Amino acid sequence: LLSAGCGGAVLAAAAGRRLAVRCKDGSCMAIDAGEGAGVFIALCVHASGDFVAAATDDKHVSVYDLARPTNFRRVVYRAPTPKRASAVCFAGGAAAGAADDEGEWLLVADKWGDVFGIAMTEVWPPCEVGLAPDAESRPLSLVLGHCCSIIGSLAASPCGAALATGDRDGRCRLTAWPRGGALN
Repeated sequence: LLSAGCGGAVLAAAAGRRLAVRCKDGSCMAIDAGEGAGVFIALCVHASGDFVAAATDDKHVSVYDLARPTNFRRVVYRAPTPKRASAVCFAGGAAAGAADDEGEWLLVADKWGDVFGIAMTEVWPPCEVGLAPDAESRPLSLVLGHCCSIIGSLAASPCGAALATGDRDGRCRLTAWPRGGALN
């Protein structure tokens, strides 16, 4: 798995339970999925290069903080997904005309064809790692259905106004974001 952000200044690669990241400052780091966690199956670097989202085959998605020295490599959000994830991405935010991270979302597509998400304002500031009551109080919510076909690709437009999805049956969809509704 490969992903880049911050104009290519941040690169991430995952294989098995290991995640390797080259950060904005040029430093490199390795992150293990953690005790009891599964194999990485989906990966996305935030456009700012400050976060990386990763889904594992144990039906969880995690967000790692790459920018703040006090939280470096720390899981700032971890939540279960109803089905195994197939893709993750960040959508909206300052590029879409929002102030800072207001309106920005973490999105997770699953093997059933649905897209779940959570506002980044719910993810940051960080919660405790794991499924503590605090993390459970901020679950992913259903934001888009895809008619029961596995989503293989999920991406947000640079301006944050649309989501593109592609499924295993060859259907591509463009959806207005964040209001929903098919554009094509």
